[in-house]
Amino acid sequence: IGTTLSSGGATTINSTRDAALASTTSTGPITVTAVGATTAALLKSNAAITATSGSMNLTNVDTGSALSLTSNNGALTVATGKSGTTSELKTVAAGGTDVSVTTSLTSGQGTTITSRGNARLASVTATTDDVTIKAVNGEVTGIGADGANLSATVGKVIVEAGSLARLKTVTSGNETSVKADNITVTSGGQIKAVGQTIT
Repeated sequence: IGTTLSSGGATTINSTRDAALASTTSTGPITVTAVGATTAALLKSNAAITATSGSMNLTNVDTGSALSLTSNNGALTVATGKSGTTSELKTVAAGGTDVSVTTSLTSGQGTTITSRGNARLASVTATTDDVTIKAVNGEVTGIGADGANLSATVGKVIVEAGSLARLKTVTSGNETSVKADNITVTSGGQIKAVGQTIT
């Protein structure tokens, strides 16, 4: 889709190869399925956005409802994401299948990120529920040498990493739990929580 696709109802995109989307907006739900790669400058809907593909690189995703992104074979990258309710990002295949949030991901409720590789997260925020990050075979970090900024305004922050959890500012309204072989907090960062479990 070279320029803009705008819909007053539900939008469904199916591709047996790649789905290269410029700007897609809809008042109804957006569903994208591609065997190959999905790329998009903008996916915006008042309803849910669901995308499943071999790999994924999205610049801006904005939904008034739930966000669900699944990469079956490759990496999943979101620059800026926003959901009115829950956000779920996951990679399925082992090896080179990182989940990356390069700018920010904000959810009205909870956020769950599950990576079979690493989780590279600039900033993840859940407003009324938990932030749960799992990369048990890899690392949980920020972008580049930075640490991940994680915030659950009233809920828990739960991090399960394999070799490394490199964090910067972590804030939870309930409890923070971090598990990894090595845990570091980068310069200027801090962990703020009602209860903390760091192992």
